[in-house]
Amino acid sequence: MSEEQEKRLQEAYGEVENLLKPMLKATATTCKYHPKQVAALTCASCGCGLCWNCIREVANPARITCPECKSASVKKKTLLAAFTALKFPGLWVAVCILISGITYACGIGNPTPEQYAKADADIPWYRQRAGKLYLEKAARERQRGAMLKHHKHKNEAVIWYLRAADSFASSAKYWQNAPILKDLTVAGAMMLEEGDKPEEAIKKLNSIKVTNKDKVAAVYYYTRARIEEKLGNKAAAMKSYDAAHGACQAGRGSFMNKFIDRHTKNKWESDFLTKAAQVCGVEIPVSEIDAKCCEKLGLESDGFGGYSSKKKVNEQMKKWRKLAENFKKKVDGVPAPPPSSGTSSNNGIGFTVEIISTTD
Repeated sequence: MSEEQEKRLQEAYGEVENLLKPMLKATATTCKYHPKQVAALTCASCGCGLCWNCIREVANPARITCPECKSASVKKKTLLAAFTALKFPGLWVAVCILISGITYACGIGNPTPEQYAKADADIPWYRQRAGKLYLEKAARERQRGAMLKHHKHKNEAVIWYLRAADSFASSAKYWQNAPILKDLTVAGAMMLEEGDKPEEAIKKLNSIKVTNKDKVAAVYYYTRARIEEKLGNKAAAMKSYDAAHGACQAGRGSFMNKFIDRHTKNKWESDFLTKAAQVCGVEIPVSEIDAKCCEKLGLESDGFGGYSSKKKVNEQMKKWRKLAENFKKKVDGVPAPPPSSGTSSNNGIGFTVEIISTTD
């Protein structure tokens, strides 16, 4: 045997000895979990003895460890994986969504309208959040109903109009003493009218008192007239059309003055009132309401800002035509003044004409 072969054999013996050392050590100890059993192998982590019963329960035969070391290794790997996952932004987004959902479900940071009303009791009405929440809800429901009605889905539109009526009523509940109360009431009646409940709409309109000084008077009477007409109360409808026409005539020129006064006094309240009126659907031009009322009443404009029946308008127009013809005859009967340079006075008509002559 050569020296090289002998050296290789010694190395092989050393490797075998290293492999057998744990087994030889185990033969001198007992199992940690079964003291009456002789240890067959030792734990690769802590070195405690393990019998064959314990070895059979090991999931990874390539690395034999005791149950305690195995549990500690699993915890360590789980913790390391958790810290590694923190590098991904998607995890943080998912955690934030989960936390937000839990807090919303528990009511944290999501107060009720009653809590809003209690918290906002000492601030101006146009800054109170409870009424605004229901007003915004009513605006969305009203828009949804109008869209469904436009697309010929009448039954679904009625449902959304009735929801809007309930939201307008809820908003009015929190603004009982606010200037917008009448606007909300009229808006609720209009939604009930669209929801095929004209009787309830009339009851709602009867719950408030309106005069010609109110900005919503023309819309109030016009809405009432339409509903009465649907119910077949022709006399009451004509009376309401006449009241709407009178409100339009009384309000001509005064609404802008009231708006300027209110805007000068409190700009924020004025802006909110204007936006709220648009949301309620009561911001209808007075001229449009007046024209429809006059059509129902059989009235026509006399050309001077007033309205009367067609017969009276025709009689008035005849009078004006006669006056115009008499005036024309009078002017045609006056002789023409002689041409002259300077100033000439026509005594027949009573006006002065100044003629300036020019020479080359």
